This record gives sequence, structure tokens and C-alpha cells, in this order.
Amino acid sequence: MPDKTEVRELQIFPRRLMDSKKADDFVALLKEMPEVEEVFIHGPSYKGGGHIVGSIIVRVHPGVVISETTEKIKPICEQYMQFGFDLRMGQFTKTRPTVKDYVTGKMRG
Repeated sequence: MPDKTEVRELQIFPRRLMDSKKADDFVALLKEMPEVEEVFIHGPSYKGGGHIVGSIIVRVHPGVVISETTEKIKPICEQYMQFGFDLRMGQFTKTRPTVKDYVTGKMRG
């Protein structure tokens, strides 16, 4: 087993919450990038079916240099998040199933 896992995720954390329309447009631009494999949004939802976005996690394809992808994403972030944002590289989603996954039947073991 390798000592170090390949960093494949970026967390974009806007300094102000984004509304669902603006976040959907932002995510659509990210998904058009060939380096991006998947995009996750996190944030509270409210009555009536809407949601606001507190953070966005971008997973890139294996073998893609994440620092180059970060430089491509920064101008898009600056366009959609005028109040600033934080951008971090790391592992932000779980990599292995948890006990709860087995109990709820999402995994079979």
C-alpha cells in the first residue's frame, strides 16, 4: 500500500454563502473543464426546495496535476465570488466505507 495518497480534490470555500442559481452556474462551468471528474456542493437547504452553498469540492481525474487545475479554477472563482474565497488541496470526501454504510445497506460485506 502506498504511503501517500494522490491529492485529487480541491475545496472552494466562499467567504459568503452563494445562492443556488449562482452556484449552479459556477458548478456548470467547473464540470465543463476536462480535468474535472466530479463536483460536490455542501450547504444548508431551506423550506421551499432551495439551498445555499457553503463549500464546493472538486475532484479531478487521476493523473491530472492539481496545481495546474487550481490555477485554471482561480479566475472562475474570482468571477463568481467577488467577496473572496479560500482554495485548499487535500482529501475532503471519505475514501473508505464506514460502519454506517454497512448498517444502512449501502455496502455489502
